[in-house]
Amino acid sequence: MEALTTDRLPTRQEIDAYGDIAEKIYEPLRPELEARHWGKYITIFPVNGDYAIGRTLDASLNKMRRKYSEVAFFTIRIYMISPLFCSDAFNRPFRRRCKAATYDTPKN
Repeated sequence: MEALTTDRLPTRQEIDAYGDIAEKIYEPLRPELEARHWGKYITIFPVNGDYAIGRTLDASLNKMRRKYSEVAFFTIRIYMISPLFCSDAFNRPFRRRCKAATYDTPKN
């Protein structure tokens, strides 16, 4: 998969594909992350599987931005179901740059 850059807003399909890859990377890590990093944030770069963990959304995202600038990431709060798609392409104050990637959750 090619990295989504921040020079344009991605399509819904691109965000969904990015999110699917990020979730596949996250799932095998989930048990250890929930045991050791409950409530923290993990920011994933779906292109190569690299990730960073931080106490806050800003902290985990900034760690990844130092490695990879001008690309989009997926950030998940460890224990939450709904990941956040984070990109500077939204060109707004930081808290609005991350949009919830909504997925239908199955009803038990």
